[in-house]
Amino acid sequence: MRGFSLGEVLLSIVVLTVGLLPILKAMSGSLQVSFGSRDIVIASELAQEGAELVKNVKDNYMLAGNRNLDALFSGKTRCRIDYATSALDCASASYDLSGAPLRHAGATGRFKRKILIGYDSTKQTADCISVVYWGTYVPTSMSDVTAAKCNSSDSCTYAETVLTPWQ
Repeated sequence: MRGFSLGEVLLSIVVLTVGLLPILKAMSGSLQVSFGSRDIVIASELAQEGAELVKNVKDNYMLAGNRNLDALFSGKTRCRIDYATSALDCASASYDLSGAPLRHAGATGRFKRKILIGYDSTKQTADCISVVYWGTYVPTSMSDVTAAKCNSSDSCTYAETVLTPWQ
């Protein structure tokens, strides 16, 4: 009965290792891309949710009998939505969401959202951007977001809407 020599065993281990290393590296890269894509999808949905929440606040304001948006948006630039009351909270001038991560089912609380509002009282319109970021980039103004600084490679995404009063 003849077995394998120590040299043959060591050679087969080296061949297997050299053959499996690229496969493991490819699997690792694929997993990283998959997690990155998952984060982009979650952030996009959270950004859209922020825009929809502002639309809901505006619609409730209009249903309460208000004919224009002056009282709702005038002078407000950075806001958040209070989930408990569905109210727009723009009270604090230094308001920043960096300390309040968003929670989402199946995701960590590393996502942060800001709602940026640009109100034009002559046109009675409010440009609203709901921006979600989860990396080192922190948007501070509407021009920061729309000037191609907020993109998926910077771990940032946004949804934009224009709000108008109904007549």
